[in-house]
Amino acid sequence: MKKNALSLAMLAYPVLGSQDAFVTTDAAQQLLQNTTDGGVRSILHYLSKSGIFSTEKIGQELRYYLTDKGIEQLNAQFPALDSKWDSYSGEWECIVFQEAPSSDPQFRYLRSQLVAEHAIQLSRGVYCVPGSLSQELYLLCKKMYPHSIALFSIDAWKFGFERSTVIRNFSLSDLATAYSSISTEVSQLLAQFAEGDGLTDQQKKVFITAYDRFRDTLQEDNGLVAYYYPNAISARKVLSQFQSAFSGFLVK
Repeated sequence: MKKNALSLAMLAYPVLGSQDAFVTTDAAQQLLQNTTDGGVRSILHYLSKSGIFSTEKIGQELRYYLTDKGIEQLNAQFPALDSKWDSYSGEWECIVFQEAPSSDPQFRYLRSQLVAEHAIQLSRGVYCVPGSLSQELYLLCKKMYPHSIALFSIDAWKFGFERSTVIRNFSLSDLATAYSSISTEVSQLLAQFAEGDGLTDQQKKVFITAYDRFRDTLQEDNGLVAYYYPNAISARKVLSQFQSAFSGFLVK
């Protein structure tokens, strides 16, 4: 999905387990202020036709809900939104390169897929992924590299795999700081609205910019921020703040 489509889909993500998270045309137009009304309708149509959104009409209001397919796609795009990380306890899957197949000399293609999966390279030909490989990458390994790599799981490290290694490789401190900053900004805007002051058009633009920044930050989070910083503001909490705002002042 392109960025605008991702932004709309995120807005309908059932982040708190609610089955009533949805997007309206008004909310979509407020979110994508630099897109024409026709462009917004086109994106909503695309998301519906591709099975990411389902629609319901309540009175005169057309609502767009995220389907199971849509949730799966967002979880793949934004792992930090997936509730599976709530039960994560430090497991990793590791790949060790052995003898490259003729179809992928020097493992160039597999290396590119591991980089895309945010794998940590411990040493030459040794990569580790938190949790488990994506289903797509696992099937790729099984199909193309059955005799070329070793794949195994680790529940605990004895020594030599420091917290600092993970924090540095995944920029977790920077991500946690970004979530905190964005959350504070949104909280201030919500407080102003609650006090009845209303928001200026400029403040609404600031809000949209913060949402875009959150989306881009979320793409860099593989789900480990909440595990290594359990007391920090979580990605799902920040998203719930944005959803509250869109159901409040931004569509007024």
